[in-house]
Amino acid sequence: MRGRIVKNEGKRGVSYSAIVDIGPDPVTGDRKRKKETFSGKKEAEKWLAKTIVEINKGTYVEPAKTSVREWLLDWLKSYGKQNLAPTTYQGYKIIIEKHLIPELGAIPLRDLKPKHIRDYYQKALDGGRVDGKKALGKSLSPTTVSQHHRVLREALQHALELEMIARNPADAVKPPKKVKHEIKFLPVEDANKIIDLFKGTYMFIPVFLAVTTGARRAEILALTWDDVDLKKGIINIRRGLYVTKEQ
Repeated sequence: MRGRIVKNEGKRGVSYSAIVDIGPDPVTGDRKRKKETFSGKKEAEKWLAKTIVEINKGTYVEPAKTSVREWLLDWLKSYGKQNLAPTTYQGYKIIIEKHLIPELGAIPLRDLKPKHIRDYYQKALDGGRVDGKKALGKSLSPTTVSQHHRVLREALQHALELEMIARNPADAVKPPKKVKHEIKFLPVEDANKIIDLFKGTYMFIPVFLAVTTGARRAEILALTWDDVDLKKGIINIRRGLYVTKEQ
């Protein structure tokens, strides 16, 4: 028997496991089997057929035991630096190094389950904030944990696309609902007081622009005279200037 499909029925519903005989272990001689579980039968059949073809052709290679830590760092380096804005990259880096790796890093990537992720989110919400290897004993907000979910899911999605995992376990976990905060606006009188406070100083122009346009610091720092049209009274925000820890 080269392979078979097994139907699983449990509390979470029905799933299908594809089991294939990949041949004898070159060291022990024992028969080796590979098992992958899918939510749908067609997915399981597709994977089984593809794997059997690879085995028969002699092109099948057993997946490496890449850990979650190794994949997150590799993904951050190979994808993050090239595709994320500098400040976004730094934010992802902190989430991965200070939170995801200490809690999930030791788990083999292919063995990461939705329960691992769900338990981590709950621990973070209940008071599992960490800084490197040191526990701080402070809980994280639902909004922050939701950000962790976004980063983890994105990294795992790339692993799925590279066929390093059979499915994205983060898809089966609902992130905490973000807490909506009331947006408070600065009264005009207070805004004018702030502007007056910086008159005559080198900070007047950046403060004036921040208060009157709502532009971010990085956007103000990146402005050049080419962005300013004095006749029309227009400033074009086109870019941002960032300084990261690695620069």
